[in-house]
Amino acid sequence: EIKINAFMMMYQQQIKAILLPCYCVLILVLASSVHSFLPSVNLMRSSNTRSSTNVNSNSNSIIRLRAMEVSSSTVVTPAPQLLEFREPLTNVTVVLVGSMHYNPTSIRLASQTVQQLGQQNRLGSVLIESCDLRWNKTMDLYETKPYLKSILGNEMRAAQEQAFAFNLPVVLGDQRINITSAAMKESFKQTITDLVTPPSGWRRFKEEFDVAWEDAVPNGDSQYLSPLAFFDPRLLLALPVSLVKYPLSFLVRDPLPTSIVFAVLFGLSFVSTGGVSADDFTAVGSTPITTYTDIEVFGNLFFAVLETVVFARLLLKPLLADRNVILAENILQQCKIYETTNNANTKSTAATTFGGGVGGWFGFLTGDTGTKTTSPPARTGSRIPMDDIIYAPGSLLDNTQAGANGDGTEKVVVAVLGMAHLNGVMKLLKEQ
Repeated sequence: EIKINAFMMMYQQQIKAILLPCYCVLILVLASSVHSFLPSVNLMRSSNTRSSTNVNSNSNSIIRLRAMEVSSSTVVTPAPQLLEFREPLTNVTVVLVGSMHYNPTSIRLASQTVQQLGQQNRLGSVLIESCDLRWNKTMDLYETKPYLKSILGNEMRAAQEQAFAFNLPVVLGDQRINITSAAMKESFKQTITDLVTPPSGWRRFKEEFDVAWEDAVPNGDSQYLSPLAFFDPRLLLALPVSLVKYPLSFLVRDPLPTSIVFAVLFGLSFVSTGGVSADDFTAVGSTPITTYTDIEVFGNLFFAVLETVVFARLLLKPLLADRNVILAENILQQCKIYETTNNANTKSTAATTFGGGVGGWFGFLTGDTGTKTTSPPARTGSRIPMDDIIYAPGSLLDNTQAGANGDGTEKVVVAVLGMAHLNGVMKLLKEQ
């Protein structure tokens, strides 16, 4: 009977190995039709504008005057993944679009945000969470395998296509992948060193972890993105698509490194569970029961804690905190292009968030809304050197210089980022 149970276990594993690829193919086929089930996202103008009765009857003048009347809340954000605020040094409105990578809901939100601001003649620059190395590699892959465009469509490419439709530039604002990879390797080595050298290593680990947590996951401000944004039903509805497409995108771009990472993760999981064999089962009726010794239980717990500690440090510092600095710097560079001294409507830097005020992660848990309002100083500086900015190939840079508030409308800088980056980037821009 034990042999029969072991055989059944192996048979179930083979069935899973066959069904999993079929499930992946099914998800990819359904991904293109998911959009039709999702509600549209509409960006609305603020009601805080003057009546058109006091404006010249000329229609062009009316449009221009209305576009110039921008309050501190120029866009009403109907989605929980949008943050809007004025960058205090340049007095430029910034819209951060939080995304769950490869999620159809995020793709639609990013596309419609850029499109509707472009139609309002409010769009300045669009920044995406990608670097030139990753972006160019992906574009080369699309050229050699065009069918991947529909399979691996994401929110960044959707935002880029909409920006190009309005002849506006797209900034590749993320840290280069080789720098991030080197930082992750260094952080991994440092983590292992700290763990095996108590108590000084443990103290150093805690100090760095606390600083990275404060920078990457700030709290106490009602303007921060709410944790509820991650549980938006529209995102959860399309979550299976993200779970398939995101790892698949890494596998397609870098097959060997991705396969090695998957193998390591599988190995750690196998070690932590102690493996499976026929001897691990005791037959009770027809139900196999797994039995563990105290040493195995302790070993499983140890590996679980070790994995959590190592990956938490990798996630917080090299993957979030360090990259947030680069993203914020590139957003600030774009704001300087469109900076203005007109602060008649800049009473505060209060951001607009869905649901009206949940103070970040711990603010959501503790009720600390921590309302803050500060008056942004006006500033007139020279244009930053264009050579310091990395644009996506095909961006029209002449339009950027010519459109820097030259048509009488205040421009908005849009950044399409992963939701985990939003609060940290916003904190850096507002408290620089």
